[in-house]
Amino acid sequence: MTDSDISYAVTGLQGWERQVLGLRNSNRETDESMEYLNWRYATPEGAPAARIYWARVGAEAPIGVAAAIFRWYWIKGSRRPVAVIGDISVEANWRSKGVGEGLLRFMSDDIGSIAPPILGFVIPTEPARRLLERVGWASRGELVPWVYVLDLKRWASRVPMGRVAFRPLGRIFRSLNRAWLRLHCSADARLTVTNRLDSELLSLIERCPPAGEVTRDLRDSAVWRYERHPHGRFRFAVLKRGSEAKALVIFEEEADKATCTVYDIVSESEAYCRHAFARFVLRCMDAPELDSVRVPLDSGHPARLVLRRLGFLARPADAHFAIYNSAPEEMHADWRVTLGDKDT
Repeated sequence: MTDSDISYAVTGLQGWERQVLGLRNSNRETDESMEYLNWRYATPEGAPAARIYWARVGAEAPIGVAAAIFRWYWIKGSRRPVAVIGDISVEANWRSKGVGEGLLRFMSDDIGSIAPPILGFVIPTEPARRLLERVGWASRGELVPWVYVLDLKRWASRVPMGRVAFRPLGRIFRSLNRAWLRLHCSADARLTVTNRLDSELLSLIERCPPAGEVTRDLRDSAVWRYERHPHGRFRFAVLKRGSEAKALVIFEEEADKATCTVYDIVSESEAYCRHAFARFVLRCMDAPELDSVRVPLDSGHPARLVLRRLGFLARPADAHFAIYNSAPEEMHADWRVTLGDKDT
């Protein structure tokens, strides 16, 4: 089989849903449903429809797929659609044969041909990142997980007599942490948790855009991204002063990993952000199934200063983000990225 036997094509999603889902599921550990696919490929109002890229051999069923799904971003003060790349999949028996690289090159060339110019964005797996760099994508930054240790029990089992020795130490550890966090809690503010993004929270998002030159338009995507997610796993921690919302932490509790993961942060000020996270971590301490809080942020995100002050520790980056077809001012702009930019 030669490269000339492999062809590439671009389509819309309509009529190809089952093929996309089939290839996606055959290359992932967890299967998804048609409901999930319809949610993931929903087109934001005013944005271009998703573009699906295929690799196939002759008239056979596709052997590879990738997708560009357009989301609204603010870029240097201008609201523009960005091609967010996802669902990159190649059948196992066709890997390491150039199919993935050829597919991503075809996709990138197509994105580069769109007028007016469209910026490409992706938070890829490591193998996909290497392929994307070969076809012209530029690594722009990394997601650094900031971790707060709630309980020492995870580490207790790693040392001899760990659980016995760590029990009194763990109590002291939690007591000191609670005392430190309470120092950062405003007496006239309270934290509540809800499953809905009501009009008050949408108003908070509207008046508190992220600080950065390139940011996802959370006003446009918050309800779709979090409240309408087919797995319904996200919750919203709201810091209120009086009756007014001042900060919002969007999170997911993963009991199987004993971790609470934060996807997005909205706050009127650094002080309210600090108050919100102090109360949020105190809340997580009361959940016996959790032993850590994890907040992935780009390496320049202003919230990292708040997290460091509260006692979060920066761990090695576990993901990178890359862009394509960027003008120089976009390449070197101040990007604000959270786990919420990865719409899975």
